[in-house]
Formats: sequence, structure tokens, C-alpha cells
Amino acid sequence: MKAWLGSTWTITPASTSNKVIVCVSQAGVLAIGTNGNGVAIRLVRDGSTIALMASRLAYNQGSVSNSGHFAVTYLDSPASVGALVYKTTFADAVNGDTARVQDSSNVSTMLLLEVSQ
Repeated sequence: MKAWLGSTWTITPASTSNKVIVCVSQAGVLAIGTNGNGVAIRLVRDGSTIALMASRLAYNQGSVSNSGHFAVTYLDSPASVGALVYKTTFADAVNGDTARVQDSSNVSTMLLLEVSQ
């Protein structure tokens, strides 16, 4: 899996019962390659995958390349009061094909919101 330009976002919950809402807007998602390729995007917290957000985004057929935009909101229950580091990772769905995010200088964002219980 490739990191999304090495960017990470950090939040420190005030209580172990609090949740974190993670809003991701991933732009310029591009899949190039064999029939059936797409982009897999995962949400990672502290180095571990916590959600597979998309498995075949920008799905292509034949030699056509497809691009798109992906937005998702995820509710995380980390049960922690320590600093939590979030990022997304991506990979091609078909090994050896090409997957990109933020292609053509598109801008992606992540927003972290703490929700108290």
C-alpha cells in the first residue's frame, strides 16, 4: 500500500468513551491497466488498517483509464486518550497495474472531529 503523499492527521481524544468522526475527500483517483483494475483505499490509524473504504474505485474496463473523486465519513471508536494518527493508503486492485491519488494536482482533505459521549 502506498501512503497518501505521506500526510498524516492527529487528534487526541479527551476521554476513552469519545468517538472520532473521520471525513475523507480523496481527489484525482486514477486507475490504469488491465481490465478490472481499480484503486483500493484504506483508512489507517496508528499504523493499522481500520477500514477498507473502497476496493475498486475508478474501476476500468480494457485499456481505458478511469478517474474520479471519493468521499466517505467513518465513525471510529478508538477507546484511547493518547494521540491518534490517521492517514489513508492506496494500491491498485490488480497487482502490477497503476493506481494514483491526487492525479493532475487534485487536492485531497481529511477532517477529524471528536464526539463526546
